[in-house]
Amino acid sequence: MRTFLTRTAMLLAVFTLIGGSLYFGSPTRVQANGGNTFKIESLSESPLYATDTEAITGDSKGGIGYSAERVFVRGDDGIGSYNITDFSTGTAADDSDSTWGDAFATDIKTQTTWAFDDLLNMTTLTALDDTTGALTAQVITLAPSITMAQVSGSAIFSGYGRIVLADKGSGKIYDISLPSGTVTLAATISTTSSVFTDFDGNEAPYRWGVAEFFDGDISLVYADAGNETAGDPGRIVRMNVRTGVTENIFSVPEGTRDTGSPYYIGDDPSFTVDCANQRWYLKTEYGDENDWLAGLLPASEDYDEPLYAFSATFSGGSCGSSTEPSITASGTSRVIGAPGSDHMARRATYTWLRCKSAGDALESRRAPRDCRAVQSLRSTGARMTSRPYRITAVDRRAGYLRLAVTVARTTYYSGTFNLNP
Repeated sequence: MRTFLTRTAMLLAVFTLIGGSLYFGSPTRVQANGGNTFKIESLSESPLYATDTEAITGDSKGGIGYSAERVFVRGDDGIGSYNITDFSTGTAADDSDSTWGDAFATDIKTQTTWAFDDLLNMTTLTALDDTTGALTAQVITLAPSITMAQVSGSAIFSGYGRIVLADKGSGKIYDISLPSGTVTLAATISTTSSVFTDFDGNEAPYRWGVAEFFDGDISLVYADAGNETAGDPGRIVRMNVRTGVTENIFSVPEGTRDTGSPYYIGDDPSFTVDCANQRWYLKTEYGDENDWLAGLLPASEDYDEPLYAFSATFSGGSCGSSTEPSITASGTSRVIGAPGSDHMARRATYTWLRCKSAGDALESRRAPRDCRAVQSLRSTGARMTSRPYRITAVDRRAGYLRLAVTVARTTYYSGTFNLNP
């Protein structure tokens, strides 16, 4: 009897009843690949500009990404490419190698869109050309590779220095760190989670959204299509993958169309965010269903495949603030370390680490593997930038350096600095 009760207690510690549905996930804090703090703070409801993609893309298939120059949208007829500043000069992207068309995501940190080599068996990511959208020679190998149990209803999330996949077939959440390609199983959630179910995705193989990372956790942000028939206009939702807790971060404004029906976000909604330009982009179907948008941007009422741009604000990353430390060369035998802009004026503990393997920037309570602290001091950001670190022969044999900045019991690690390029 005692053994049975012990096992039962263990199971109850793993399974948590949240919001009336069974959520299966890690009972501990989800660190995944660590990474840069990045969070959506606000999404404006007033569109800045819009275009109708139907002439180039045909019917919607949901995919959306962007570069520093263009926004890419997937449709039945191919990939549409639009000037990122105003959606002008729409052209057909070079998707002659059509294998990437249904599975791609953007690294928000670098404004680079990456295409997976397959919908189910994913082994590499290939960067798209900023202007043409064509596949380039820049390839990242995923380590390990990912085999999705199911495509339909699964989801791809663009993140800041990461891409996250949610597999509806297994409930697994895969965190891909960029540019290393390191894959970590971040959590396993219920296949009946709203990430998979609150989606009008009859025409899209995947759902597209955004992955955040703050307070040590990954959150997935996605467009919930609501239910037009039932008068549910839709919203944009954030879900913490560790706890399963959801919150609405954007709601379609209340109001009614000429037909008397409530405003509606539109069919097959996909969205992404662009922190460099302080924007968020929404791709839906049927502009006349979005009277809250048509009233502010009248031309969009006649759009069959509308693409909208709105203002947005963010915290973390390079979106106006940063917690990521950096290392720069100072001659051939020294490097200079600096905190992120958020911590430049604060006193903090600075620790130089000698590392044996490359890795991306992260926020974590534990030092990265294969790293050993070699020097630590209390200082301000301004003083650190005037105190170079001298590289030793032992450092060069190890291969890499990192800088850790500890502020208020949280430690931020720079990406590795290669000592033997």
